Amino acid sequence: MSNAEDWAIDSNEAVQLTLYGPLSSAVATFHPDYTYPIFGDAETIYGYKGLNIELSLAAWDMRGYLKVNWDQKIDPSLGTEAEDTERTLKDYLPEGNHTSFECDLNLKIYSLMRTTSICTSQILLSSLLGK
Repeated sequence: MSNAEDWAIDSNEAVQLTLYGPLSSAVATFHPDYTYPIFGDAETIYGYKGLNIELSLAAWDMRGYLKVNWDQKIDPSLGTEAEDTERTLKDYLPEGNHTSFECDLNLKIYSLMRTTSICTSQILLSSLLGK
């Protein structure tokens, strides 16, 4: 039987946050300093090996997507269920956050369109003002 510690992951290490700026460039990618408000005082997630939680957000409106993957998940027949990290995190995220790669691609396209729209507006405004 596996040792319970073998299935414990430091939530600060598992969670990776990425902020996207204009033109879908990653402004910052980092691990949080603490996650105890979400995952408890121990900041530990049980039931996985190689857990990776990616939360990507658009810097201007915080819309984004959540991607959770792992190398191994504990077998429930061992008497322990893995924590449902997606459900746990969705309780803290605004509605409209997505969980698929297609949504990440849409986020990047939206970023490009928004930037293009802002630049186009600035060019039109400058030409109207004669600058």
